[in-house]
Amino acid sequence: MDSEDTPAGGAEEGLERLRHECICVLCPTYTPCAAAAHELLYCFVGRSPGCIAEDRDCICPTCPVAEQVGLEFVLFCLHGSEQALRAGDGSAEGVADRAPGAPPGSEYS
Repeated sequence: MDSEDTPAGGAEEGLERLRHECICVLCPTYTPCAAAAHELLYCFVGRSPGCIAEDRDCICPTCPVAEQVGLEFVLFCLHGSEQALRAGDGSAEGVADRAPGAPPGSEYS
């Protein structure tokens, strides 16, 4: 995902606006460690560097950020940013799932 995928007003300003709409902190997968490290917007910045190790019922598909910028994947905290997952260049880890409603046959295995 490039800066042009953020809302109008410049990349940094757009990302700051998205931080306020991010619901990572409400996710059952989010941990106290991630909260202490102020981790948010995994869909843009990539996976958690060590605070999140397992899926506990991802809520990415319900996030307003996902809808605004057209995210296709989920579990960014575990697998990496949307940009890395779309690129499939190995910079994202693990198996990534597509969000509900993604095109058929688009699942990674």
